[in-house]
Amino acid sequence: MIRHILITGESCLDSMLAINWAAKQPLEIETVTYEEIPDVAEIYGVARTPTLLKVGKHGLRQKVDGFNKRKWDDIIGGGSIE
Repeated sequence: MIRHILITGESCLDSMLAINWAAKQPLEIETVTYEEIPDVAEIYGVARTPTLLKVGKHGLRQKVDGFNKRKWDDIIGGGSIE
């Protein structure tokens, strides 16, 4: 099973844009703040900028740092960003 997780900072414009983007997607995207999960964020190398993670049953499959609508749409649509 694939999970999409959006990790955001608090009260920054990029985070608000990312949360709004996630709310409009047809797939479920779990949204958490960096402050809620600092240890997990550190494991995946997440800074305080919005980061989209695509996680499979064997671990991290893709990660895109910073709000980038085109790349995020590709990940949600099944595409691969390398």
